Amino acid sequence: PPPPPPPPPTDMTAMVERYGGMLEGLCARLLSDRDLAQDAVQETFLKAYLRMESFRGRGESSERAWLMRIAVNVCRDQQRSKWFRFVDGRISADTLELSAGESIEDAVVLKAVVCSLPEAHRAVVLMHYYQDMSAEEIAAAVSRSTDSVYRRLREARAMLCEMLAEGA
Repeated sequence: PPPPPPPPPTDMTAMVERYGGMLEGLCARLLSDRDLAQDAVQETFLKAYLRMESFRGRGESSERAWLMRIAVNVCRDQQRSKWFRFVDGRISADTLELSAGESIEDAVVLKAVVCSLPEAHRAVVLMHYYQDMSAEEIAAAVSRSTDSVYRRLREARAMLCEMLAEGA
């Protein structure tokens, strides 16, 4: 029997509207720069458009994980570039959203501490706690196993507790 037909192409405009803000926030946190983040999001959507026929997922969660994986890889590529090494890597605490019930002082301290985590740990923390992604979605986005994501979250929590205890 002939192979099944490929799924119909996803409307790119709808994808940009649905995921553009989320991807920009993630890239801004990973790159610590809004302008670089906007470039990374544009590159993410360009790569997604060019690889649309290879996308095999179904539904919004797999589409979201696919775009997140592309965005994380684009950010990693930018961080590896020679130019990025000369950019000030400190992120402004103002770029992260304040969650309900947090005082401004606590939020600033927490955001600064989260941003000081190693990149692999910071990425999973941001996706889990700030983007409300499940471990399975994060695993798909960073091309790791679910166990690896849980391990990184545990390690990140331990690092955060230690850093916050030192600052108290």
